[in-house]
Amino acid sequence: MSNSHVATMLSLPGNRTPAAGPSARSLLEKAVTSLEEADAAFACNTGRAAIATVMSLFRPGEGLIAPEDLQADTRRLFEYYRKQHGIPVDYLPFGKPGEVECAVTDTTKAIYLESLPRPFSEEADIEGYARIAKKYSLLLIVDHTRYTPITRKPIALGADIVIHSETHYLAGNHDVQAGLVAAKGEALCKNLAAHHHAAGAALSASESKQIFRGLQTLPLRMKHHEENAGKRRLSGI
Repeated sequence: MSNSHVATMLSLPGNRTPAAGPSARSLLEKAVTSLEEADAAFACNTGRAAIATVMSLFRPGEGLIAPEDLQADTRRLFEYYRKQHGIPVDYLPFGKPGEVECAVTDTTKAIYLESLPRPFSEEADIEGYARIAKKYSLLLIVDHTRYTPITRKPIALGADIVIHSETHYLAGNHDVQAGLVAAKGEALCKNLAAHHHAAGAALSASESKQIFRGLQTLPLRMKHHEENAGKRRLSGI
């Protein structure tokens, strides 16, 4: 995907970065909605706030299945919700979707996975988990932080919700603390929006502008990341 194509998707003439103001977050959210092929996106003030926005969908007793090697900060947050809000979390090895299917119960509400659990690990079988989620009417939530919509589009593969931590690839400069949630489905987006606004989780205009700026170079940066990763694999590093 070229820079010019990203600019077209962002619907801004001349690849222009928005001025810092109330519209900056709205423009960023529209851009991410387009890139992720979602119905709506929500820019949050931290990655944890993005996950908390998603966790607002859960009620006590509604369970979550997550990888046992989940990123440490995410696991700590899940443990908080388990202990304080009565949301059970089953941590399982996510080698094959069929093995996770065996853990689904009547109280399971969602499957949570990371599209790339660790650098140089095997990418998650999003389509396989999406089939299970659809079979049991579950939500499929994908942490796409180590990938981007330039590389894979989880919603197009069957996910309901995609999460990004913006200290990583989308912003590009590691000078922003933020999170993003993109989702598919009118009712789902409405519920996420209610928490996003009520909880004060919205990203500031200035940081929205910085991330939007980073999107302009995203295709080029990801191209170089992929080339470097390929060289490391060939060299055995």
